[in-house]
Amino acid sequence: MTRFALLTSAAIVLAPTLAHAEMPPGLYSDFEIRVAAVDGDNFADLQTTFTVDGTVRYTFSGTNFGVGLDTLLVSEFDDFDNRLDYYNLYAFYEFGGGVLSFGETASAIDLIDMDRRISLPETFDVQLGTNFLGPFINGFYLQDDAQAYGLTYEGSFDALQVAASVHYLDDFEEWVYAAAVDYAVSQQVNLLAGFEAISVDGVDPRLWLGLAATFGDFDAEVMVRTGDTPFVGDATVYTADLYYNVPTIDDLRIGATVLHLDGPGSDDTLYGVGFEYNAFRNFGIEGNFSTTDGDNTFGLEAFVRF
Repeated sequence: MTRFALLTSAAIVLAPTLAHAEMPPGLYSDFEIRVAAVDGDNFADLQTTFTVDGTVRYTFSGTNFGVGLDTLLVSEFDDFDNRLDYYNLYAFYEFGGGVLSFGETASAIDLIDMDRRISLPETFDVQLGTNFLGPFINGFYLQDDAQAYGLTYEGSFDALQVAASVHYLDDFEEWVYAAAVDYAVSQQVNLLAGFEAISVDGVDPRLWLGLAATFGDFDAEVMVRTGDTPFVGDATVYTADLYYNVPTIDDLRIGATVLHLDGPGSDDTLYGVGFEYNAFRNFGIEGNFSTTDGDNTFGLEAFVRF
């Protein structure tokens, strides 16, 4: 597998909200399989990809201990050798103060990181997540033979949700520290904040600061991220996302995104609009259009969630 070779302008971080199937006692499963077709000014040909993204967890009977697997695979249909993937195993312990996980665990930043943006093609959303928007460890897991082991804590205290994580990068003998908070100011408004630091000389910490709100059928989020991004360098990224849950058509959502990147050799703004429709039970479709600097991209996707 060749790291980051899949897409002309993309790599990955996805955390879909999935429909839950009825499972045996102790077993929990969240999975999404997605097929996408993307075309536009930056693509020589129509690009078709498939994605498998999911989590399986099992809690041992009569205990608070369990094991889990987080997996992600993204590939072009005609170039499986250059896929991006990881298969992360971990153990966890649930207690009154939250959940403690150890092994190939997630970053604390996942607490506040937005789920997939339906207003952008998946290929764009994937790269933006790894290179600019998401935490370092998510992109690191996608690299060839990446070895990282961590300890992650998530807890909820009334209106406050918190997370903290520390990861050791085995091959590099470096550490990654992260923390995040989600504070519900009211039933409609949440404050989001995060911090990430890597024990590498000359790499500055990253900060996340945002606001999420729900008003009637609208969901909105604004976020600024600033500091050294792991694979690009020092950058500040501003995002604004707006979703409308159409009340007259069940399971139809319309979304819009504005993203501005101020980074190394770049001062670009990306605009995107799209829709998501859960057409039948766990099956659905998405369509989107995005543009930046005069380059237009179209995407059409189908998914199944279970």
